[in-house]
Amino acid sequence: MTTSKDLNVLLIEDNIADQVLFKEYLKETIISQKQLSVVNSLEAGITLLQKKPIDILLLDLSLPDSFGLKGFQRIKQLFPQLAIVILTGLSNNDIATDALKSGAQDYLLKGAFEPAVLEKTILYAYERHQLNLVLKKNKQEMINAILQGQEEERKRIARDLHDGLGQILAGVNMHVVALKKYLDTLPDKGKNIYNTIANLTHQAVNETRLISHNLSPNSLQKFGVIKAIGELVHNLNQLDNTLKLEVIENIKDKRFDEKIEVTIYRLLQEIISNTLKHAQAEKLIIHIEKEKGAINLITKDDGKGMVKQNEQNNGLGLTSIKTRVEYLQGHLEIDTELNKGVQYHISIPIRE
Repeated sequence: MTTSKDLNVLLIEDNIADQVLFKEYLKETIISQKQLSVVNSLEAGITLLQKKPIDILLLDLSLPDSFGLKGFQRIKQLFPQLAIVILTGLSNNDIATDALKSGAQDYLLKGAFEPAVLEKTILYAYERHQLNLVLKKNKQEMINAILQGQEEERKRIARDLHDGLGQILAGVNMHVVALKKYLDTLPDKGKNIYNTIANLTHQAVNETRLISHNLSPNSLQKFGVIKAIGELVHNLNQLDNTLKLEVIENIKDKRFDEKIEVTIYRLLQEIISNTLKHAQAEKLIIHIEKEKGAINLITKDDGKGMVKQNEQNNGLGLTSIKTRVEYLQGHLEIDTELNKGVQYHISIPIRE
């Protein structure tokens, strides 16, 4: 169990009487008051958290500059490594329960706990949060290994296609072209067979090239994600299908970490694949925008949409999207209504 000297506790509470009561209760626990900091507003708490290491936060949900879950969500986003215990009154007990579902470690009902409960709540919440951080780290390492393995396998298959089957098909195509000068010596049936072979060979060469490109596009490594996405969209728009794609971006030739570029490219591939398979859409608009500290990928189709609960039934495509966003500690939102299309909002954090 963690001892008092290990914990720095921050109390964000604007009610003076509750502050005094909390300090009095804390005297009867193993947690030293020397480790306690107290502020009376959310902004003051954020300022202190930016300056001082804090192990556990006790957060009142009713503050002068914050009410309800918004304050908790802001703290959670800014300081994900922080263990948080919610302080709540009877009137907003349901909000505290919602906070637990969103990642708070525990909550205390004001006026309904004693020193022993306070001590247990603080220490257990901290230990539980540390365990969760370890589990999250292990999960992240597993996801990293899986996705890195997938990329290496994609590169290997693409290389084998290019160097093996691709070269064989190129040789077949050269022989087919060489036979063309003898075409006039063939009967009509022979000419028809030749034309069929030539067309099939041409299709096979193009399909192999396209598959190899989709598995591991050279332009992604050489020129960056926007160039690779441009080629992907161009190739798909050339195919005989009803879905047309449009890209709007403000990144141009800027390069990012390889892991980020590859993940954005794979995310878009999954979204396009889902749209082709399920949306019955005619158009997919793709926005790729860089803002301070993040790259945003936003797509919108004009398809049939889906019922919200169906979106929760994670198929392989949607599961892959969520896993890749989690891989880069990004944020994903999916907006959809029946007959109103699907919008994906993905934000990936980047270092400036």
